[in-house]
Amino acid sequence: MGAKRIANSSNRDKLQTTAFINPDGKIAAIVLNKSDVRLPYKLCISGKAANLVSLPYSIMTVIF
Repeated sequence: MGAKRIANSSNRDKLQTTAFINPDGKIAAIVLNKSDVRLPYKLCISGKAANLVSLPYSIMTVIF
């Protein structure tokens, strides 16, 4: 079996997100910035957080 989509949310209108858990237990979060500005954001899971920046008109995959 492959990756399974998991619940996630964004509190910013300009960022769209989705996330998946892989069979090895790693989580892949995909972040889409549809705006023309850099958007700093915090990716949080299970009480841990990472400070990241989404560049204008970009899509980023973060695996953890």
